[in-house]
Amino acid sequence: MIPHVAKKVLPLILVLFFSFSYTYAQNNAPILQIETQISRIQNDSILPKSTFQQLEDLNEWLKAHPNIPAEYLSRLNQYLTYLSPKTYKSYTASIHEDIISQALPILQAVNDPGMDMESWTYSLLPEYYAAVKTLIPSPISKSATLDMANERPAELVGQFSRLFYTDDAEDLQKAILLSPHLVTKFMHYNNLVKTELSKSNNPNIQLLFEIYKQYRYSQNPYFLFPYLVRRQMSIQEAEAYSKEEPLLIQYLLPTLLDTNSIAKVSIKQKWDEIASKYVKTIQKSHFTPFNSWNLGALNQETMKTLTQSLFAIQNMLDPEELEDFMKWVYYKNGGKKIDTSFLENISTGNLLGMENRISQDKLTDTWHLLWGDNGLIDYIAAHRNQKEILSFSNSTELTENLDHTKIDDLKSKPIVPKYIIKKYHFNLSQDQKELIKLKNDPLEALKNVDQWLNKPYSKELLFFISEKYPLELVKNLQKIYLTKQGIEALINVGKVAPLSAKNFIIQPQHPWNYLLKNSKDSVIHTLYEINRVAGINTRAYLLLDDIFHHKVSITNADTLCRNSKLLTLKLIQLLSNPNVLGRYSIEEEISVRSLKFIRNFNISENTDQYFANALNTLSPEEIYTFMTYGEDEIIQRSFIKMLKTLLEKSPQGNVYPLIEKLGFNNFQKFIKECSYYGQNMLVFGQFTDKQKEDIVQRLLNHLEDNDINNAMQIAEIIISQNDDDMTNLLQSQLHKEYERVESEKSDKGVAIYGILSSLLAPKVQDKWVNYVAKDFKLPESNRLPNYELFNNRMENIQQYYFYNDDDGVSSFNNFIRSYERSPLEWEIKDLGTFIDISSLTGRDVKIFANKAKAGETGVQDMLAYMQAHALEPQVVVHRGLSTHTLQTFSRIPSSAKLILDGSCGGYHVQQVAIERAPDAQILCNRNIGTMYINDPMFKQISDDIRSGQDISWPDFWKKMDKRVGSNPYFKDYIPPHKNAATILIKALYHVWDIN
Repeated sequence: MIPHVAKKVLPLILVLFFSFSYTYAQNNAPILQIETQISRIQNDSILPKSTFQQLEDLNEWLKAHPNIPAEYLSRLNQYLTYLSPKTYKSYTASIHEDIISQALPILQAVNDPGMDMESWTYSLLPEYYAAVKTLIPSPISKSATLDMANERPAELVGQFSRLFYTDDAEDLQKAILLSPHLVTKFMHYNNLVKTELSKSNNPNIQLLFEIYKQYRYSQNPYFLFPYLVRRQMSIQEAEAYSKEEPLLIQYLLPTLLDTNSIAKVSIKQKWDEIASKYVKTIQKSHFTPFNSWNLGALNQETMKTLTQSLFAIQNMLDPEELEDFMKWVYYKNGGKKIDTSFLENISTGNLLGMENRISQDKLTDTWHLLWGDNGLIDYIAAHRNQKEILSFSNSTELTENLDHTKIDDLKSKPIVPKYIIKKYHFNLSQDQKELIKLKNDPLEALKNVDQWLNKPYSKELLFFISEKYPLELVKNLQKIYLTKQGIEALINVGKVAPLSAKNFIIQPQHPWNYLLKNSKDSVIHTLYEINRVAGINTRAYLLLDDIFHHKVSITNADTLCRNSKLLTLKLIQLLSNPNVLGRYSIEEEISVRSLKFIRNFNISENTDQYFANALNTLSPEEIYTFMTYGEDEIIQRSFIKMLKTLLEKSPQGNVYPLIEKLGFNNFQKFIKECSYYGQNMLVFGQFTDKQKEDIVQRLLNHLEDNDINNAMQIAEIIISQNDDDMTNLLQSQLHKEYERVESEKSDKGVAIYGILSSLLAPKVQDKWVNYVAKDFKLPESNRLPNYELFNNRMENIQQYYFYNDDDGVSSFNNFIRSYERSPLEWEIKDLGTFIDISSLTGRDVKIFANKAKAGETGVQDMLAYMQAHALEPQVVVHRGLSTHTLQTFSRIPSSAKLILDGSCGGYHVQQVAIERAPDAQILCNRNIGTMYINDPMFKQISDDIRSGQDISWPDFWKKMDKRVGSNPYFKDYIPPHKNAATILIKALYHVWDIN
């Protein structure tokens, strides 16, 4: 019977098997095709090993995830089919690498059911435009690429020209119509740009070909393209007018001030080219009679055109130059006020921008000379639509400092009696000012110790350095050991950093040992006793406090230090005592343990769950300590997960008893982190009213007596604050503390509490805070004017520092690639051990960067070249590990107006940079920096500078959030307008009159 049954069943099984196989093959045909292509590419041996490994990883992933939408698989298969020895050339290698590197991330995003692919595509642009156009269907990518065409047209055209094929060129058409002069680069030979444009039925695109036919190599007509589109002039007239500068300016300016104008990028470039000549003349004409000024074509223009030129050139001039130019215009008008009808064709945005500039730079009197006493605000109120004004007020930063009370009663306010605030007169001595500056840069202070060693404040400063940088103090022992205060500071090194002092004790000939081995100080004697009893390998020095106070024997301390878990708990307990002996060594040890846990915890979130599970085994004391001492590298995701676990392990979710048990150690950091990551309501809401009041009192108590870092942490808490209860308590306590220090005539206290009140003012309605804020002005941080970023040769000079380690080398390579992707806008020159990247379009920007592998030689060669050519940087950039940050900061010149720090935790040492360049704005990182944020962000800044626009940091940050906000590390970057530490220090230096 069995053979008989088998004869009937076997054919059925075979039918089912082949049917299943056929169905599987049908459903997985695209994946099988991709696998075949990858195998072929491997046999062709055309890709670098690392790039091919990415394809293999992609292949393995696809086998496990076969349900990817067919349109994505089809595009990937089309690309792999195209890739062959004939199409893979050395000059196309980087494009293929970009496409292949993004293939797997794109498919993984597609596979995520919660992912909005249209929005996600923005994160790939502009860096991976080629990958987007090649691998993402056009209906999905179109919104993002059209936005790129609008914001970065020249870069899109450049990257489009390097594509291999395309099924959609709408973005190219949009970009080329914004920057039509670029078309001449592609009309002379066969290429994808020319081919795709030739297919277009758009009459404006066809007009470009018509211009080319008549004037093949001339770019002139394209700068007057709007008039050609509107048939207001012929191509021949456009060519002729462009050669006559007075006529060109007359036609150029109205289109320049029209933000919706076609060809706006080409027009802006031409205007910058013209205007830069006049700016140089204005710079040279200070203190000379206006009738001697030679402004070329501008001398021949009408007052209407000169009025337009005021608005078009203002962001290229510093306040003094702008004032001189306005007076020259007044002179050209015969010393008469200008007719306001000349303002009719200037947009509301440009009017508000100029009013804001005039107000900020205190040029109101000169402006009134031109227009009369009413000024722009009254003109806007009388002539512009209220809805239009409100739209600008709500959507831009231009109107932040304007007085709106005159604008059609848009923001009418009731008159309130003025709060009486006494004017405080600061009178810090020169010694006090010097001490403040030296404490902000202790390593630099040590270099110049001879200059202050005999000053009255030397003991205070030496002790301060001994607690911050004990090893550095010992390195400078020969400079200070002959003074009483020097010897006392060196003794203090042993008390605060006993584990470091051990290194000297075991070296009989070391100067520190020679100086202190016979010390009568009982703590120092204990250090030598530990060495005698426990030997050279012991770590018992960490328990110096317990040993000194006879709470534990040296032998038992040595034993305890060999048990990692027990040692961690013991050190946490010791730190609850603010006066504990050995604090520096203990905190160093705890920091190492904290950072080790945090690093692994950050990684485990993306891989295995070992450290995520290990979190649950930690005590509340350990979690709190790791969160605060691991601040330099903790990221938002990890912080929130650790905080959630901490709250779960705390009775009723209230961590106040824990903080109290730990002696309020690091509680400022904890509150600061909670504020920064938006968790204050969650934490603070569990406190009792008495606990809330106590924690705020402790935060603000006697800040004038402490390190300025305490005030910096409070500033950050205030600027990040989102909890109404805490905000109100901060306001009330600030009021009390301000009145206390004012009555005590504490210059330091009045300045600190006054400036903190200014930081809090936007968040509260309290009259007192708002009136104090008027007396304590904060430095401008929302905006970086373009004119500040150029020297008197109209050049923007940037200086990049890379270091010779794995991180530095990979960062440098990625940095170079980011500029290689913009061949129409940037040119890279190899100068041996360093490079020069120069702008090809827009304003003149030159970026110097040492090659990472060249190490210090590259840095020195770069610096020597820049010095020889009198090139002082306005922008200084640090790239690489935080271990090199201070090295870069020590080289920052006073010419710097913008400092970009891409390292991990640069935020915590930025006061050193402020000392070097007090006028600079600083963009830095709180925790972990990554080249995947640094490169697109820093290049965007260079592009904005090149385009001649002021940088509005709130607007810039929104733009970057759209591009890289999905990266978990983006949250930890601090833009200048949110950089509480820089704002505080600059404001303090201003009121204290410290240069």
